[in-house]
Amino acid sequence: MRLTPRVVAYTSHEEGIAREAYLDSAQPPVWTWSMGLTAAAGINVLQYRNRPAPIEVCLNAAIERLNAAYLPNVNRAFAGHALNDAQLAAAVSFEWNTDAIGRADWVHHWIAGNMAAARRDLTFNYLGGGQLADRRKREAALFFDNTWPADMHCPVWQVSHPGYRPYKPVATDVMPILQSIMGGA
Repeated sequence: MRLTPRVVAYTSHEEGIAREAYLDSAQPPVWTWSMGLTAAAGINVLQYRNRPAPIEVCLNAAIERLNAAYLPNVNRAFAGHALNDAQLAAAVSFEWNTDAIGRADWVHHWIAGNMAAARRDLTFNYLGGGQLADRRKREAALFFDNTWPADMHCPVWQVSHPGYRPYKPVATDVMPILQSIMGGA
């Protein structure tokens, strides 16, 4: 399976983008950029401190990371099973957010054909203390019902100075940019 502009657009819709480096909410805070990329992804995030990158650069970096790490994990987790675009988008979004696709019970239930258990597990687990409940419901609706969000605009966050915290996102249609970068629809 491979990434499409629609799969990346969905993940960006869930994650958002910051065009310049910011401090995330971890304790202690970690310098982060684009769709949540950090130095752990092999990116010099601090080069974007006080220097916003074009949205194309942010998306290219995210696509490279998705292809290098997250998509292979999804492909391994679902080995031998074809996913449609909606299922791939939900699985990639889940993996980007949790890094747990390989050990997620919902995946094992789905592979075993137990759709009710798979949906229940995806919807009601991996909730990050409740903060991710709505995201998991959207991912479950996408994976099991092929229900895409009506609006997949990506929140593009501004970054405050000197606190370096994201604020006041602007809803942005990234699909034309992704189609230009990746080709296709």
